[in-house]
Amino acid sequence: MVVEKNILMSIIVPDEILTVTRMTEAEMRQEIAIMLFQKEKLTLQTS
Repeated sequence: MVVEKNILMSIIVPDEILTVTRMTEAEMRQEIAIMLFQKEKLTLQTS
């Protein structure tokens, strides 16, 4: 299996989602990172 490094992916989160959840963009990024860490898809070294 070939693992590519330095891949950049953008995710669009509509303003309505941030408004409804009362979260900032930074908080949303943090929540996504926490979720990936809990699912063991992200490690402390890769975060």
